[in-house]
Amino acid sequence: GHSDRALRTLSVLIGALAVCLFYATGAMLCERRVARFGTLLFATSPFVIWYSQEVRYIILMLATTLLAMYTFRRLRIRSDLASWLTYGIALLLAIAAFVANVFLPLAHGLYLLWSPSRRQMLGKWLVCVLLVSIPFGIWASRKVSKTIEVDASTASQQALSIKPTKLNRVAANTFSPPMLPYTFFAFSAGFSQ
Repeated sequence: GHSDRALRTLSVLIGALAVCLFYATGAMLCERRVARFGTLLFATSPFVIWYSQEVRYIILMLATTLLAMYTFRRLRIRSDLASWLTYGIALLLAIAAFVANVFLPLAHGLYLLWSPSRRQMLGKWLVCVLLVSIPFGIWASRKVSKTIEVDASTASQQALSIKPTKLNRVAANTFSPPMLPYTFFAFSAGFSQ
C-alpha cells in the first residue's frame, strides 16, 4: 500500500530483527544476563525506536551491521565454508545498506590481527573480504567514473575535469580541517550505541 503505516512496516520489522540480532550477538559475547539488560537498553533506545518508524536506511544499516558482527563472531565457533559464506553475504549486505560499513571488515581484521589465537583465520578472512570487495569496487569505480569527465575536443590534449556537484549536490565544494573530526564522530558515535 501507499499509506503511512504500510511504508513504515518494513522498518518496524527490520527494527525487531535488529533487537533479536543485538541479543544474539550480546549472548555470544557476554553472559545472558548482560545480554538481556543490554537488549533492554537497545530496544528502549530513542534512537532505535525513532529509526524503526522512519522510512529510511538507518535501521537497515544497523540490522545488517549487527548481522555481520554476529556472523563474524560465529566464525569463532564454526569456521566451515557455510559460516564463511554467511559472513561474506552479511558483509555485502552491510556495505550495500550503508557505504561507511566498508570500515566494518577493517575492525574485524584488526581483531584477528591482535588476537594471537585467531591469527590462523586471517588468511581466510582476507580471501573473504577480497571477494566481498569485488562488487563494492565495481560499484565505486562506476560511481567515480561518472564524476570524472574527459574532454577530447582537441587532438593533442585531453582535459580532465571533476564535477563535485555530481558527487553531492547539497554539500559545499570547500574543505576545512574541522570536517574530519566531525565526520569521524558522525560515523562512529552518531550511528552507534
